[in-house]
Amino acid sequence: MRRFFGFLFVLSFLLTSCSTTGSVSKTKTSADQLYKQGEYQQAMTIWEADIRSSESKGRENVCESYTPAAYAAIKLHQYDKAILWLKKATYSEKATDSTYVAMAEVYRVQDNLSLEMLALQDYMAKYPQGKYSEKVGMRLFEIYTESGNWELAEKQYGLLPEDKKRDESYLMNYLTINQALDYKEICDSIVGVLLEVNPKQIVALNWMGKKYYHLAEEAYQNEMTAYEQNKTRKQYNQLLKALDAITTDFKKAMDYFAKSYELNPDPQVANYLSYIYNRLDDKKKSEYYRRLSER
Repeated sequence: MRRFFGFLFVLSFLLTSCSTTGSVSKTKTSADQLYKQGEYQQAMTIWEADIRSSESKGRENVCESYTPAAYAAIKLHQYDKAILWLKKATYSEKATDSTYVAMAEVYRVQDNLSLEMLALQDYMAKYPQGKYSEKVGMRLFEIYTESGNWELAEKQYGLLPEDKKRDESYLMNYLTINQALDYKEICDSIVGVLLEVNPKQIVALNWMGKKYYHLAEEAYQNEMTAYEQNKTRKQYNQLLKALDAITTDFKKAMDYFAKSYELNPDPQVANYLSYIYNRLDDKKKSEYYRRLSER
C-alpha cells in the first residue's frame, strides 16, 4: 500500500517570485538557478526574503514564492516550514496544481493519512483533468482502501487507468473492498481476473478452493439430510444424481487447494484437503493431509 510515486521528482514548474521590478526579476532567476543546481538553502533564503517583503506590503495574495520556497524546504526536510508556505499559497491567487501535490507529499512523509487525503481531494476538485490527476487518483484509491472508506474506494477504482485495474496489487485492494462491502459475486469475478493475471496467486487460489468446497459440502449435507428423512427409492436416486455434481465441486476445490499448498504449505489448506479426500473416500490421502495440517 505504501507506494511512493515520487511526485516531487517529476514535477515541472516555474520557480518565480512576487515582485515585478527588474532587480527582483534577477533575484528570481538567481533563486531558480540555485534550486536547479541543488543549492536549496540559498534558493530558499531568496524566496523567503521575497515572501517577507510581500507580506509586509500586504501583497501575500499575489505572491508566487510560497510554492517554490516550500519545495526548497522539502528538499531540506524542513516540513513544518514547507506546510506553512503551502497553506499560505492555497489562500492566495497563485496556488498551482504543484502546490496541492507537494502538500499531499509532505503529509505522506509525516504519515498523516487524513490530511494527505484532503490535499489530494482538493487537487482533484480543482484540477480534475490536471497533469497529475492520474497519479493522484491512484493514490486516493490506496488511501481510501487503507483507511477503510470502502464506498469511496469502490468508486475510485472505476476511475483508475485500465492497466491499473488489472494490476495485481490494485486487484487485491479491490477484492478487500468488495469483501468489506459483502459483494460476493463481484469478489468471485475479481478472483477470476487475479488468476488470469497471476495463476499462482495464493489468495485467489484459496478463495476459489473455499468457494467450491462450501458449495459441495452444503449440498452434501442437504442431500444426506433429505435422504435420512425420506429413505425411498426416489430419494435415493436423487441422492446419487446429486452426488455426481457434489463430487465435481469437491474435485474443483481439491485442485485449487492442491496448487495453493504446493506454493505455500499452509496447515489450514492441508486441513481442507484432508476433508475433501475424506468426502471422496480416499482415506489414505485424507490421513496424509490430516497429519500435515497438524504440523
